[in-house]
Amino acid sequence: MSIARFGHQMATIRDRIFTFLGLYEPFSEIEMYDPAQNQWTRLKPLVYDRFSYGLAVVEETALLIGGKKWQDSQEIPTQDVVGYDIDNDCWEEICKASLPWYGLQCAVLQLSELAEAKDVQ
Repeated sequence: MSIARFGHQMATIRDRIFTFLGLYEPFSEIEMYDPAQNQWTRLKPLVYDRFSYGLAVVEETALLIGGKKWQDSQEIPTQDVVGYDIDNDCWEEICKASLPWYGLQCAVLQLSELAEAKDVQ
């Protein structure tokens, strides 16, 4: 990576590794690692900082859920859910959660076809 970080989160999408944010400046930077080229690339940063957020990948979109941001030198919980579109290298607001969440750990559970078939019957 070109940026030293900790407190960041990572996800794999289309055989590439995406590294999101972190606890120290810059808070809003993301990078992508392409193993075929053995190269890290800096991508469009999030418009504002965020930490202690949840991260989940749904249908090739990385979702950052809740977290905290800095405002007037204070940590402020956020209700925002934002998505990163890897095809267009851009961020979009998906929705606002009913409550501010932070310190989340997220996972996407994918059921096998067999399990899905049993649920249908």
